[in-house]
Amino acid sequence: ILYKSGISLTLKTIIGIGSFILIDIITNNMNLAFSCLYLANFLIIIIYDFIQIKGFIHKDEKIRIYKLAEIFKGEFWIFANTFLLIFILNEPKYVIDYYFTNEIQAIFGIIIIPASIIPLFSQFVISPIVNGITKSYKDGKVEDVKKLDLKINLWILGFGIISTIIGYLIGIPVLEFIFNQDLGEQKIAFIIILIAYIFYGLAQSKIILLTMLRKLKEQFMVHITSAILIIIVSNILIGNYELMGTAYTYFIIMVFYYFSLTIITKYYIKKS
Repeated sequence: ILYKSGISLTLKTIIGIGSFILIDIITNNMNLAFSCLYLANFLIIIIYDFIQIKGFIHKDEKIRIYKLAEIFKGEFWIFANTFLLIFILNEPKYVIDYYFTNEIQAIFGIIIIPASIIPLFSQFVISPIVNGITKSYKDGKVEDVKKLDLKINLWILGFGIISTIIGYLIGIPVLEFIFNQDLGEQKIAFIIILIAYIFYGLAQSKIILLTMLRKLKEQFMVHITSAILIIIVSNILIGNYELMGTAYTYFIIMVFYYFSLTIITKYYIKKS
């Protein structure tokens, strides 16, 4: 079933993005292009996903509404944590859009692009080690879990430091060349955002450990606290310091986010 899921995601990606680009080029209408992307994904669900799912359902099985309610209830914390994390990462963009011009919004969008490489690398490092962490925990080898977590953190930290150094040396000139935009004044903000995303990348390993420990409610408390904090901090700092305020906001929130998750993770691993 996993390879069928892979085929489904591949079809949605290729057809969805392809239809989006094609319609955008033909009509120059973003709303219509996004509508086609959503429609393409919906059609694949109907045409491909439902047909594949039928092969895994026995004829005597019945869909029970109360079972669906149980599924939604059981998965609520995963949804809530994912939703809040997306909100935390995007909230400064909304504040910039509220206070400043589209030009400032565009500059912010440019300087944050390289930072997204760090959490992407984090996933690349974490994914192959997840099974090892889970097996060590189930076997009661807590020290092995700590060693694997340390290994992940060192890889992410090392990559983050190298990325920050490269960003400091050539990041802004490269972005200026690609986007034909003067970004010289944003160099410090750019570096601060890179450092903030190092903490975000490190925090991802803690999310994996807490999920393994089934501590989803504890994750939610960190996420909701971080969401409330970023609303307050972003409106104060961004409103007064523009893009530099955005950099400060990301740094403060990601440091808080990382250390909150780290403290909780250490507590429950020690307790286990």
